[in-house]
Amino acid sequence: VTHYPFILDPDTKGIVAHGASPSRIGSISVVLTDQANIPYDEIIEGLNNNDGIWVTYTFLDPVNETEELKHSWIVLHDGYIFGSGLYR
Repeated sequence: VTHYPFILDPDTKGIVAHGASPSRIGSISVVLTDQANIPYDEIIEGLNNNDGIWVTYTFLDPVNETEELKHSWIVLHDGYIFGSGLYR
């Protein structure tokens, strides 16, 4: 199981920090916009109305470099989306 933090700007959908791939900083998060199990607008609505939500998507596991199912807990804090997840 691999855990690392990531931080996103909910307005621009840009990656502000990424614990496993710092080279992704500044790029747009396709994971939450294109691959998550719920649409991005629903993610933002869920974050605005809850203390956090789970999202599920396929993403590259940096340890074994294979695409795997990932479950991430994300929260909205100080205007940014903070998250971390685990691969299954």
